[in-house]
Amino acid sequence: MLSKSTGYKIYWAGRYLERIENASRMGLFLSLRGEEDSLKTILATNDVKDYLKTEFLLMREDIRSFVDDNVMASLAYMERAIYSIDDGEKYFKDLLQATLAVENALENFMAYPSKTIFPKKQEEVREEDLGKQSGD
Repeated sequence: MLSKSTGYKIYWAGRYLERIENASRMGLFLSLRGEEDSLKTILATNDVKDYLKTEFLLMREDIRSFVDDNVMASLAYMERAIYSIDDGEKYFKDLLQATLAVENALENFMAYPSKTIFPKKQEEVREEDLGKQSGD
């Protein structure tokens, strides 16, 4: 069972992660077209990197309280991409790749463990029933 506060953190972490992914996709697209400055207008900010850093910090605070080491390692990878000195296409390409790595790590962490249950053979059921009857 999931607590209310953990559910809240998962929800907001997902929102921040989605914003970073969308901004990195738009930034990559616009940088390939030579229109990188229009991303500032789309995001309504003066500094795209500051916007992304803020979203990352908020997401990391929500996630770190309940995830495992694999997710934390992918967050460290994403942090390096966010604070990179690169600009333009390389920056957004690296950030998008890191964002997708975090998403995959979170998905693997949150996945419900599936168990394959095979029905017992009729002989096994009979043997169990006979064993219980003789033990009585």
